[in-house]
Amino acid sequence: MFYLMEYLNICHQVTCDDVTLMEGFWCGLDKDIRFLMPKGETCWSLEDYINFALWMDGSSFTIGKAGEKNIAIVQPYPTSIVTSLNPEPSQPSPP
Repeated sequence: MFYLMEYLNICHQVTCDDVTLMEGFWCGLDKDIRFLMPKGETCWSLEDYINFALWMDGSSFTIGKAGEKNIAIVQPYPTSIVTSLNPEPSQPSPP
């Protein structure tokens, strides 16, 4: 988690594209996670890529963006995808 916090503190200060930032993040990962993680690709956003690495490591944390400057923060959200599968049914509009 220390590496992630350090990385997030500096990555928003550079002007690299997401793929370059993903590859930089990948280089600092533990070798076991790095073995499982794909290198940065354009099909990922940086946020999704880091969240995938957290999930691969068994973490229940995710990152998100905060404030007007879109600074990445770490949030303790469960990694379950079942959070919005049962929305409230909408009522039909009156004629």
